[in-house]
Amino acid sequence: MPTWLRWLLTVPSACLAWVATAFTGMVLHAHAERAWCPAEDFISGYCMNQAVQGRLDLLITVFAGLSAVAVIDAAVAMAPARKRAVAWCTLAVGGAFAALLGFGSPEFHAAVSLGALACIGLSLRGRRRAVSRT
Repeated sequence: MPTWLRWLLTVPSACLAWVATAFTGMVLHAHAERAWCPAEDFISGYCMNQAVQGRLDLLITVFAGLSAVAVIDAAVAMAPARKRAVAWCTLAVGGAFAALLGFGSPEFHAAVSLGALACIGLSLRGRRRAVSRT
């Protein structure tokens, strides 16, 4: 694939990773809500059980963090060069979008924290490869 095309597809691949992760999370959330909620607590298509709601909120938070990792990984995988810079720029832009969607929420903290861990991991992996080549 030509370099210019890979650069052009970096942002769409990151967006596609976000959509795929969000869709997977929504499907899993719907199935988990039906499976975990007792029938007597399921009112008008919504689970009123607080314990189940806590688990569902945790599931949403986990998928927010996973989506950050997926977006960063997709952008880095598509970028033909400067992968560390792409990872950190993706984290910055994604963090700004996460702040617009819910600054201070558990989902925001999960996305930024796991995204930062993904960037650190990618940066360390890149350094290790550079050292092993010398």
